[in-house]
Amino acid sequence: MTSSNAPHQPPRPSRVGPGALFVLAAAIALAFALFTDQRWEDYYITFRVSKNLALGLGLVFQAGEKVHSFTSPLGVLLPGIISWATGGHSDELTLWIFRSLTISAFAGAVATVWSITRILGWKPFPSAVAAGLVMTDAKSVSFSVNGMETAFVLLFLALSIRQLLVDPGRHGRSLGCCWAALLWTRPDGFMFFGGIAAGWWIFAPKSWSPGGRRALTGMYLKAGIVCAALYLPWFLWAWHYYGSAVPHTVVAKGLRHPLPGWPSLVFQFVTLPMRSWVSGRWDYILLPSYALDFGGWPHFIAYLGRALVLIALLAYLLPKADGLTRALSVALAVAVVYLANVQPYPWYFPPLAMLVALVVGGVLEAALKVVRRPFFPTAIGVTAIAFSGSLLLASSWQLRQQRRIIEGERQAIGEWLRAHRSSPSDSVFLEPLGYIGYYSQLKMLDYPGLAAPEVVAARRKIGENRLELIAALNPRWIVQRPGELVTKDPNLNSWFLGHYDPVQIFNVADKIAAVSFLPGRPYLQFDQRFLIWRRKD
Repeated sequence: MTSSNAPHQPPRPSRVGPGALFVLAAAIALAFALFTDQRWEDYYITFRVSKNLALGLGLVFQAGEKVHSFTSPLGVLLPGIISWATGGHSDELTLWIFRSLTISAFAGAVATVWSITRILGWKPFPSAVAAGLVMTDAKSVSFSVNGMETAFVLLFLALSIRQLLVDPGRHGRSLGCCWAALLWTRPDGFMFFGGIAAGWWIFAPKSWSPGGRRALTGMYLKAGIVCAALYLPWFLWAWHYYGSAVPHTVVAKGLRHPLPGWPSLVFQFVTLPMRSWVSGRWDYILLPSYALDFGGWPHFIAYLGRALVLIALLAYLLPKADGLTRALSVALAVAVVYLANVQPYPWYFPPLAMLVALVVGGVLEAALKVVRRPFFPTAIGVTAIAFSGSLLLASSWQLRQQRRIIEGERQAIGEWLRAHRSSPSDSVFLEPLGYIGYYSQLKMLDYPGLAAPEVVAARRKIGENRLELIAALNPRWIVQRPGELVTKDPNLNSWFLGHYDPVQIFNVADKIAAVSFLPGRPYLQFDQRFLIWRRKD
């Protein structure tokens, strides 16, 4: 028995395990990158800013306009530094160097998850399930290779969890560094480490937290001071440079999703376990990107994913589960409530998938200690890994086709606009900002206004009708999908047709139809047609 006055010191885990897991996870991510070559739309939004920084034009999307058009400081600075260091001659080289960093971070996150489970003294099977669910989660793998900052979020989140277990002195310095790294990666990272800290404060046994909650509170305060000191330079610089430390992307997205009051948030948190079997944001955690929004996937995957998430959300009620498992269950509920009240995008969910993986592993560990026959918990673990792995394989095929067909089409649209522009200052109204904005290098009046304060101002004044926004903004070009410029006002329709001419159609529907096996086909079909309009002069 360990003393209640000393930190828990289980046998030191083998170094072979984390190293082997690191290599395996890196191999999976690299194979995914080579097979799909996926480059996420939002990477090119951020990379246009990174490239301008490398060229000496400032940390801006449009030269001369100081707009905070990215979310992750680390996600914009690293590609910019890489592009500058390599002379800015090859965007391909910049992406692959950045990919090497994100793949390493993803592999480090998986290895850290394995290390956490071994420090807790779990059996090899629950440890393997937890690490296996992280390394085979379709969104975690894809967003760790497609140019997004997700892999760093996973790594710093895993290190934050591990640090709670291995800081016997309760100095808080290393924990504060992990928290600051999360904020540098995503400013909303405090929602994740805050939920974990709260859960650990509730459920940490004395063997892990010498001095009890009072000492733990002191460690959190020290960690918070370190975190604030490390993040404050960016906060102050961004405020000085852009006039606000809040990313303009957050402002643009937040117009449609105002946060509810505290009573509503508390009610959502308390009732979440009772609502988790019905459809909700938790359905997105373990499924491929936009699988439920567009369909085209077997219906049963939503129920399998929901079952695993339900286990994780209810785990804090299990007295036989260890303190960390119950703490992470609370953190998962906090994160789900948070994402349920904002506009969640697919790359927001991998941190939640990591929490689910660790909690499910902890539940299996507790079950194996209680049940006489391990068949049932073993079957759950094997089913979970098979489910996650099969979705990863299917998603890789889907995203390979997306890269080949859809992303190639968007790049072609950007290049066409650049070739047919009247001047470099031509403005374009559109929704998919990344590829088209980067390859055209024109002034983007994107909806909802991620890089365009003019659009946000117009939305506040006019509303969300895109034809009314076009009338107010008067762009030179419009790029639209079928049905995006719909209004019941005949006068507005007449005005639009009198001021704009259709000049080019991009249609790849036949290429999508030619792919016989395509999971999530409607997701690609959503972007199969674009019509370009030009203003009459």
